[in-house]
Amino acid sequence: MKAARGRRPWWSRCLAGLGLAVALAGHAAAGGFHARELPDAAEQPFRLHDAHGALRTSTEFRGRVVLLFFGFTHCPDVCPTELARLAEAIDLLPPDQARQVEVAFITLDPQRDSPQLLRSYVAAFSPDFIALRGSEEETAALAKAFRVFYRRVAGSAPGRYTLEHSAYVHVLDKRGRLRLRIPGSLAIEQVAEDLRRLLAE
Repeated sequence: MKAARGRRPWWSRCLAGLGLAVALAGHAAAGGFHARELPDAAEQPFRLHDAHGALRTSTEFRGRVVLLFFGFTHCPDVCPTELARLAEAIDLLPPDQARQVEVAFITLDPQRDSPQLLRSYVAAFSPDFIALRGSEEETAALAKAFRVFYRRVAGSAPGRYTLEHSAYVHVLDKRGRLRLRIPGSLAIEQVAEDLRRLLAE
């Protein structure tokens, strides 16, 4: 019996699915990442104070995988969602690997995000997360270096505002090179798998 017009036979569809599975397995075996891999990986230094007032620089994190997320504490949904996702992804790693991952929340709103507010904010997601804060000028320069978009949007009352911003997680490898950008659409298990691959390098 002929297959319906425009529809391949069932065995053809099965073979196509098998081919896709093999291709995906080959991609994973070759060390491919689920997140967007940046072809011209280069060091992206940063130098900011943490929520306890200590100066933190990118060089001190060498030997660890660093996840940088730019946001602000008054963010209603994107920022808390992404930080919660990162905490879940790290929980999927064995303890010895999880200790080699550093998550840093960089505020895009230093005017409102005080050190005290930043401390309590990141602690709600993990006691191991750190928050970094710079001046308005330092924030703008670092956002430009990482190609992070953000802008202030006026609120309904004078003096009130919110921020529109890009929501990628920027991943530095153990050598301090910007290697990946993780979109919010990536499954938590895929994020964990990408972290394991970077840690194994």
